[in-house]
Amino acid sequence: MDSSVVVICVSLAVAVRMLCALGSYSGQGTPPMFGDYEAQRHWMEITQNLPAEEWFVNSSRNDLMYWGIDYPPLTAYHSWICGHIAKWFNPAWVKLFQSRGYESNEHKTFMRYTVVIVDLFIYIPAVLSFCHYCLKLRGERDKGSGKQPTCPDVDNGGSSVVGSKGHEVAELLSHAPSCQDTDCHVTGCAKVKSVIQSCRQHKVKKDCPSCKQLVALYYIHAMQCRHLEADSVCEVPCCAEIRLRVRQQQRHKSMRQAVIAGVMLLYPGLILIDHGHFQYNCVSLGFALWGVVGLCTGHNLLGSIMFCLALNYKQMELYHAMPFFCYLLGSCWHTKTENRVFKLLKLAAVVIATFVACWAPFLREQEMVLHVLSRIFPVARGLFEDKVSNVWCALSIVIKLKQLPVETMVRISLIATCMGLLPSSANLLWKPSLHKFKYALVNSSLVFFLFSFQVHEKSILLAALPVMLILPEKPLAASWFLLISTFSMYPLLVKDGLLLQFFATVLLFGLAVFAVFFSEHADPHPQRAPLTTSRMQRLLTYDGVLLKIAFTLSCLEAVALAICSHLVEPPRHLPDLFPLLIAVYSCIHFLAFCGYFHLVQFSCLCMERATSETINKKKKK
Repeated sequence: MDSSVVVICVSLAVAVRMLCALGSYSGQGTPPMFGDYEAQRHWMEITQNLPAEEWFVNSSRNDLMYWGIDYPPLTAYHSWICGHIAKWFNPAWVKLFQSRGYESNEHKTFMRYTVVIVDLFIYIPAVLSFCHYCLKLRGERDKGSGKQPTCPDVDNGGSSVVGSKGHEVAELLSHAPSCQDTDCHVTGCAKVKSVIQSCRQHKVKKDCPSCKQLVALYYIHAMQCRHLEADSVCEVPCCAEIRLRVRQQQRHKSMRQAVIAGVMLLYPGLILIDHGHFQYNCVSLGFALWGVVGLCTGHNLLGSIMFCLALNYKQMELYHAMPFFCYLLGSCWHTKTENRVFKLLKLAAVVIATFVACWAPFLREQEMVLHVLSRIFPVARGLFEDKVSNVWCALSIVIKLKQLPVETMVRISLIATCMGLLPSSANLLWKPSLHKFKYALVNSSLVFFLFSFQVHEKSILLAALPVMLILPEKPLAASWFLLISTFSMYPLLVKDGLLLQFFATVLLFGLAVFAVFFSEHADPHPQRAPLTTSRMQRLLTYDGVLLKIAFTLSCLEAVALAICSHLVEPPRHLPDLFPLLIAVYSCIHFLAFCGYFHLVQFSCLCMERATSETINKKKKK
């Protein structure tokens, strides 16, 4: 990626985070429980003053009813590190019992910097790595296909004429045009002469197989020309021009990758929750994104380790677990270069070793393991908290679901979640590909958010992460989802006093998306569906006029709903009217997005078949 553009984008992202951090945080000045800010500080207090065996156990020194640790061990280790540093600055910040509800400007600054630092070291590098190594732009082939690109505008036609060694191509292109020997014994000479002779009979055409082969030959040579770094002039025609064109394309690609990374880093939902409300979601999301990068670059073992770290930091990463599992299992089954069982055993060993390393202090006794599990899966808390934008909260308007037995709702939500996961997971398992893997991440996280048990409004960030990964492919649908996901947390952010930060970050993100994807300076060659696909598949591939109208109306309705929540007084018997309306409004969008992204994932198989059929027809010709 372009280093100067990367520096500018990262600097802007960090500046926005720091400005957002100047505002208030969750539970500021509201005793006795305060909010998530106090929860994170209290975990530092507990981990600094108690042994690891007591971190998840209720006792006189650790009242679990007062913000007891309810995340996996990796979160506790992170709190221990931050608490150790806090104790070095000021022991009063983490003093047992006496530090409860501690608030000061110095402590706020320290806490804010702890989020910025992990963001800089985990999440932001993960975004940059994804855009650099995994982002598929126009003219590139799928890295998992095993085929190397030959030319931006042609297929592998040239590789059928000669090998891919640059010096062989150079010798042929220098020798063949002047060769008069009809029985020349130079390998490939006759084929190259026939291609050149065919092209001389007419102007170069895109649809002509001979022209494609000739252009591919020139391209293969130019990329490996021995005169590339020398001052001498190459005798092969068009060599310098092709190299110049390729350099320009690479420069444009690297700059666009950096700009897209900048847009992803400006997603307002994560900024407002981590640097405004105050949480460390960037850690688990960063580890999960590193896992995606590992899989996309072919490092499945490293990707598995990273995702295990994400899962051991926050149990909500189960939202992404099924796509990882199905893709890795499917890749083991369909592998042709390695023994299937051996590859599966390697993955299993890596996963087990990572979990054992994370849980080591708690594996001494079975009772300790059960204590931790009971904390990270708190069934007693109920179906959902506050006004969350999922199906159960929306249905609770008509059916009082919270009045049903907890065991009944656990079973219902489990069945609904499993049924929702089945189509996407089976599709990925049957024929795994990186393209479908990204959409399976979106679908899995959305199904979990909409139908699972014990959902928070902030859990929508888990669906927002994979949606950001498809932003270059589906800019309108993805940016629409990201804006609605931020809007779904509007009541929480207003409660935290982050109204100004909300509108500022949403406006900045909207402007960035428009400038990169929809303005006159955006990519003039958006990805489109093959001509052989159906009308539905073409509709799913690029953004039509009706979709843009729906997007505009949706955003205007969201703005109107937000304004009304401040100007219109709700009835006394309905104090939570507007938070509930926002939740239902967002839930309708999430259900529609869930259906849309499922259609996109299932259309990938049809589009892959259509593309392969088109390539096969060209090869036959």
